[in-house]
Amino acid sequence: MSEKLTFEKLKQLANDQDLDLSTMQIKTIPVRDLAKLPRITHLDLSNNQIVEIPAEFCSKLKQLKYLDLSRNQIGFLPDNFGELSNLQKLNLHSNMIEELPLSFSKLTKLKWLNMKDNQLDDSLTSTAARFENCEFAAPRVVEFVKAQEALHKKILQNQKVTLEKTDAAKKAVQDQEKAVKKKKKKAKKSGQQENLKSESEEDHANGITR
Repeated sequence: MSEKLTFEKLKQLANDQDLDLSTMQIKTIPVRDLAKLPRITHLDLSNNQIVEIPAEFCSKLKQLKYLDLSRNQIGFLPDNFGELSNLQKLNLHSNMIEELPLSFSKLTKLKWLNMKDNQLDDSLTSTAARFENCEFAAPRVVEFVKAQEALHKKILQNQKVTLEKTDAAKKAVQDQEKAVKKKKKKAKKSGQQENLKSESEEDHANGITR
């Protein structure tokens, strides 16, 4: 059974800028209490039972330089993971991660990265997991995600252009249909007036007054 991590307990465990919370059967990261310890730049959460990294972890712990999340059960990283922009060393070894969020491209200070023994897709595996040298893997993975981000933006831009063209084409068709309806209505009205004129002339010829 995991020990309840109160703020007082965290303060006791903190050693200057280091906080070791490894092997404590943690399931939920105590983000709010951790945020009260702004001096902590090295955080070890390895060998726990963590399944999810909450988004507020990234937004409230931006000072982190070293983060060890190895040997947990993490399936994905939050979309705002890139807010941890001061990270220099990141250990994600032995989790269940399949892909990285596009914001990972913001980790430009990252110098060391271990992503071995995850469930990465083939393209990411060829970029990260095959490197024994974690220092070599770090910049390669960041550049890989940057390329993915650029591709994603290009796809979105193309979709936007296509949508705009589709909307313009729809509007052109609608305008054409309106013009045809207006023309038919005008022709119908003109035809009715011609009929009334003919009837009037016929009645006049027959000496009938309406």
